[in-house]
Amino acid sequence: MSDTIIFDTHRFVKRMTDAGMASPIAEALADEYTQLLERNLSTKQDIARLEGTTRQDIARLEETTRQDIARLEETTRQDIARLEEATRQEIARLEETTRQEIARLEETTRQDIARLEIRLADSKVEIIKWNVGTMFAFGAILLALLKFL
Repeated sequence: MSDTIIFDTHRFVKRMTDAGMASPIAEALADEYTQLLERNLSTKQDIARLEGTTRQDIARLEETTRQDIARLEETTRQDIARLEEATRQEIARLEETTRQEIARLEETTRQDIARLEIRLADSKVEIIKWNVGTMFAFGAILLALLKFL
């Protein structure tokens, strides 16, 4: 197969003039058609070359894509590892902070309980004093009533 397209300009001009067209016009049309065909039509060889080039481009693109995916996978793994480590550290920090806060609250609670126990003991003493005082007062009133009777 040839790499060129065969367009018989002589035959074209003859057919056009036989059909009643002026020879200069038929020749001009033949020249234009020839240029049009040469510039705009592709041969099977042109298409085969483009197909080969396209296949090569696709193969390169596939390889580049595979490499990009591999890089992204590795980067993602590294990012996940960094995030896991940062999360572990943050959890450890929060655990320590929580332990300290619990210890502080326990100490505060012990101190509050100790203060309440002291106040309770003081209140008991006061209640006993008032009860003893009230009994003596009732006893005195009772003795006074007994003397008058």
